[in-house]
Amino acid sequence: GWVERNNCNENSKRVLEKENAYCDLYTGCDDDVQVKLCVVEDGGHTWPGTKKDPNPLERTTPSQAISATNKIWDFFKTK
Repeated sequence: GWVERNNCNENSKRVLEKENAYCDLYTGCDDDVQVKLCVVEDGGHTWPGTKKDPNPLERTTPSQAISATNKIWDFFKTK
């Protein structure tokens, strides 16, 4: 939805690829906006990068492929 809302080029560039995780960057958007989609394939409904116990509702251990906290911080520190 964000790619469409910002009129981005639909062709993305893979900017991160790890086991069980990847990030794609969409550019060419209105007002020089960039959209980045990061996907974690093994974490269920958890916060990637935390080492907490599994989510009691899903019994899923958080993915360690990327740190969601670091990704959020990277976003805000560039603004």
